[in-house]
Amino acid sequence: MMLCIIGISHFLQAEEIQVGDIGNKVIIIGRLGKPLGTVVTTDGQMISEPKLGKNGHFTAAFRANKVDGKPLKKAQIVGLVFRVSAGVPSVHAGESVQLSGYESAAFIGTPDGARAMLGSDASPFDWKLESTIYVIKSQSSEAPKP
Repeated sequence: MMLCIIGISHFLQAEEIQVGDIGNKVIIIGRLGKPLGTVVTTDGQMISEPKLGKNGHFTAAFRANKVDGKPLKKAQIVGLVFRVSAGVPSVHAGESVQLSGYESAAFIGTPDGARAMLGSDASPFDWKLESTIYVIKSQSSEAPKP
């Protein structure tokens, strides 16, 4: 029994990979079910109104239901970043929209080992890989109101 547990525990540990392997030997699949950086068309609903952040980008939250015309097994809530050159986004909270863009990811938050050393400068968020959709094109998919 103990040998079985020891053998299984090897498979339960996270696999270590090198950063340089990402995009070459290792492909990260995003929450939209496609490799990060793949341009897709996604349908869903705006959760929040786009707002201008301190970095000069408009951002919002979005619930993706379909990717490239195929329903997702489970709707995914993701953040959106709109192109600066496109100006104020013409989509609004509650609207059904269709977006073209690509999913990217970055680590956010503070690692547990750094929290005590950073004190009040520590992020309130746990350390994790968070994905975002960089929007190339957006349009309302709701029928115009008479």
